Amino acid sequence: MILAMCDAHTSNLNISGEVITINPHGHISARLYGSIPFTQCLLVAYSLLLLLWSFCCLRYFHQLMSVHALITLVLASFSADTLLHLLALTAYNRTGLPAPVATLSLLTTPLTHTLARGLLLTLAMGAGVTRASLGPATCRVLLACLLDLFVTLWDAFASAFAPARSAAIHTIPAGIANAALYGWAFAALFRTLRELEEKKQTSKLQLFLRLRNVLCGGVLVAAAYTAAFGVATVRGAEGLWRIQWFCEDGVWALFFFLTLCCIAVRETRRNDG
Repeated sequence: MILAMCDAHTSNLNISGEVITINPHGHISARLYGSIPFTQCLLVAYSLLLLLWSFCCLRYFHQLMSVHALITLVLASFSADTLLHLLALTAYNRTGLPAPVATLSLLTTPLTHTLARGLLLTLAMGAGVTRASLGPATCRVLLACLLDLFVTLWDAFASAFAPARSAAIHTIPAGIANAALYGWAFAALFRTLRELEEKKQTSKLQLFLRLRNVLCGGVLVAAAYTAAFGVATVRGAEGLWRIQWFCEDGVWALFFFLTLCCIAVRETRRNDG
């Protein structure tokens, strides 16, 4: 902005006003703009996955168990959360102001991720394969998921509204709760593998071995990526801002989607077998 004064004798000038700027693509910053088309593609992918899963559920309707209903709920939750996230992004890009749907997205994202962790724990304990239901363990799983949901919601809202200097107060408990749930899932998975080996149930064992490989591979890839991204951030890699949206959020959204794809394919193959 350039201000020109024609009177050379003018002094002690006080100017007040407002300046509104907008990028060529909208109000959202350039480093985050790529998240809009990515979220659109992710919404289409989740919708197709949910549609294909629903078709498989109808095809094997008489073989459905509670774990299949949980998978359907998780897929529907991820689809709805992705839709809300897209609406929030497009509304902000259009107006430059946070939309009410953004607050709703703060609720749905922790709920969706907790459901996904609960699904992983349920599958690792053998529900739908070695047992029809979790039985007495159901209450423990529900309590653990409720605790995880509480601290994850606290972290989401505190990150959005609380000062950055207090991040450790809510981030650390959320990380501990998430890690505890994942740790329980891995312990249950290896326990289920031992039971299947002892009973010599080869076909079911192969299913859980594939699940173990997928999860362990995902953990290794996530750890390697986190380390690489941390090194790149510390060194200040040039051009990193262009894909910052993907490095911080997009890669994890893709990770969840691919994991759910593997779970859906695993259950479909089991029914075909």
